[in-house]
Amino acid sequence: MVTVQDESSMIAASLVEAGPNDKVLDLCAAPGGKSLMMADRMDDRGLIVSRDIHPGRVRLIRENAARMGASIIRAEVSDATRPRPEDKAAFDKVLLDAPCSGLGIVRSKPDILLHRRKEDLEQLETLQSEMLETAAQAVRTGGRLVYSTCTLRKKENQDQVAAFLSRHPEFTLIDLEKEMTENGSRLSDAVYDRCLTMLPVAKGREGFFAAAMIRTR
Repeated sequence: MVTVQDESSMIAASLVEAGPNDKVLDLCAAPGGKSLMMADRMDDRGLIVSRDIHPGRVRLIRENAARMGASIIRAEVSDATRPRPEDKAAFDKVLLDAPCSGLGIVRSKPDILLHRRKEDLEQLETLQSEMLETAAQAVRTGGRLVYSTCTLRKKENQDQVAAFLSRHPEFTLIDLEKEMTENGSRLSDAVYDRCLTMLPVAKGREGFFAAAMIRTR
């Protein structure tokens, strides 16, 4: 049995580098495609806690996990802006595929441009920052945090990551071009600035951004 995913979801999940017996937190996880890909890479060994704020979307995660036989996925309803005490330093890997302006996917969803106001963008930036705080506290020392969006706005991407790192000197930004070159997964058509940006192309790929950080202490 197979599941269909878009390219950006596959890249985000692969950057987490989840492996067997890891404990992984997937925030904003619905409908569960990224969690499923990580479960496959983990040989269905370990634990993936997959969360979303909407109960109906959490049901989708559970249904998809059951359909694919991914027994290590535990789906939960949770607000990603509110850290949970039991999460503190509890996870080896954390993925935050954050809500965003979606300006990397306007080709497939052109109405996005009609409904984005300045106030909406500012609220999204605040939301992303709050979610990054939740994600950060869940990462153990030596663990990995991946932040991704489907927008090309610098304020939601590079600026958001830079602000996070200024608040959290215990995290170090990973040079994704160097890492992906060394492990043979470098994407020749990506733009790198230690982070990774995929630009929309005529063949149908959407825009995408990702950064990976390691907690050093």
